[in-house]
Amino acid sequence: MEPITDGELLILEQIWDNDLSTSRTIAEAIYPKVSDSKLASVQKLLERLELKRFVKRDRSSRAHRFTALISRENFLQNQLRSLADRHCDGSITPLVTTLIQAKGFTKKNRKQLRKLIDDLWPNER
Repeated sequence: MEPITDGELLILEQIWDNDLSTSRTIAEAIYPKVSDSKLASVQKLLERLELKRFVKRDRSSRAHRFTALISRENFLQNQLRSLADRHCDGSITPLVTTLIQAKGFTKKNRKQLRKLIDDLWPNER
C-alpha cells in the first residue's frame, strides 16, 4: 500500500464518515470558510488519492462523488502491519503491549479485549 500524507488522510476520513462525498462537501467539512484555493487543494488531494487507488470517482453527475476503496479498518490494519514490520521485526505484540500500557485500559476496555480474543480464538481456552 502506498503511503499517504496527513492531508490525504484528512480527506479520506471525511469520505469514510460521509460516503459519496463531493469535493465541495469535503472542503466544507474541513474548512470553516471555503475559498477557491482551499477547494482546489481538496481537489488535488482527491486526485492523488484516486491515483493511489484509495478512492473512486463517480463522474456520472456534474459534481463528482467520491467513495473509499479501502475501509477504515483495512487501512488501519495495513498501517499497523507496516509499523510492526519497520519497528518490531514484524511482531505486532510490542505494538499492542505499548498501546495498552500507554493508553490505560478501563475495566470495560479490558472486558472488550478479552471478548475479542475469545471470539477470534474460541478453541484456545
